[in-house]
Amino acid sequence: MGNKGRIMTLQHIDNDTLGLFVKATSLSAASMPDDNGMSTTLYDEILDHLASCDECRDQVSIITTLQDEWPNIRHQSNLTEDQQQMICDYIDGLLDTCEAGKVRALIDGQPDAMKAALHYQGHVDLMANELSKKDIMNQPVYSAKLSQSSFVSALSSFAGQFFSMRSPMVYTMAATAAIFVAALFLIQTPMMQRSQTVIASFQDDPTIQFTAKNKLPGVGFFTQSGSTSKPFDDVRVELITQNTIKISWPKVDGAELYKMRIQVFNQGKKTVLRESSSRTNHMTFLLEPEPEKSKAGNKVDNKVDKRYEWVLFGNTADDRMFYASGGFVVGQENRDYDTW
Repeated sequence: MGNKGRIMTLQHIDNDTLGLFVKATSLSAASMPDDNGMSTTLYDEILDHLASCDECRDQVSIITTLQDEWPNIRHQSNLTEDQQQMICDYIDGLLDTCEAGKVRALIDGQPDAMKAALHYQGHVDLMANELSKKDIMNQPVYSAKLSQSSFVSALSSFAGQFFSMRSPMVYTMAATAAIFVAALFLIQTPMMQRSQTVIASFQDDPTIQFTAKNKLPGVGFFTQSGSTSKPFDDVRVELITQNTIKISWPKVDGAELYKMRIQVFNQGKKTVLRESSSRTNHMTFLLEPEPEKSKAGNKVDNKVDKRYEWVLFGNTADDRMFYASGGFVVGQENRDYDTW
C-alpha cells in the first residue's frame, strides 16, 4: 500500500512521513520536487489531516523544533559522536543486551557520559511536557532555543527516537558519582526560551458582497447599485505548522468554486503571495519559504511581524459573483522557562 493509502487508513501519520512533510514545507511553495519523496497530493492530504489532529501537529512541531535548533546544539564533552548516539539509543530502549551493557559501563565510568544521558532524558521529558500544555490560543510551540547543551546526535535519528522512547533509564553507578554528576547537571541547566508564533486575524468590513456576473467590474465594482451584502464574520485563520496557515469560512450558498488570494504588505507595497481555488470552504497556504540567514549567520523569520490580507471571491450557481476580505498579522512571543 502506498503512502496515500497509509495516510487514509491510519488514525495518525507515521513519523517518517511527517519528517518528509517538514522537509517539504521548508522548500518554496512554487515547487515540490519529486526527489523529496512526497507528491503534491500526499502533501495536501497531510495538511488536511493536521488541521484536525492535535497529536500529529504536536509531532510536526517537535520535528520542526529539532530541525531549526540543530545548528545551535553543540557538544561540550570528550565523548565521541558514536558514544553520544549510543547513549541516546540506550535511553530510548533501542539496544540489544550486549550493546546496552557497554553503554551502562560507559555511563558508570565517565561523568561526561552520565551528564549527556541525564541531559538527553531531561530534554525529552521537558519537550513532552511543554507540548502537552495547550496554549490559550491553541497555537503549537515552534522553537525552543537552548543556550547550552551537553549532547549531540544525528538529527533524523534524534527525531525518530524522541517519539519511540519507551522507558526512563535505570542508572547503575556508585552513589558518589551520581550525586556529583546530578549536581553538575542542575547547576549548568540552561534556561529554555519558548518562541511562540502567534497569529491575530481581523476584518475591517465583516461582510460578503454579491453582484450579478453581467455587471462588468469597474470603479466601485462592489459598491454599485444592484450589489447586496450580508454578515460574514466567522472567518478563522489558524497556524497549523510553523509556516502554514489554514483559513476556513462559512459556506456561501450556491458557490460553485471558492478562490482565495493571500497578499502581503511589505515596505509599503502589497504583493500577491499565494492564490488557490477549492470546492470546500477551507484552504491551507504556505506563508513563506525557509527563513533567510542574516549576515551574522542567524535565521531571520521573514514571515513574522508582517501584515497579510486574504481575499475570497468566486461565482454562484445563479450567476452572481461574491467577494469578502480580511487580514491577519503573524507575530512572535518569547517566554523563558527554567528547565528544572
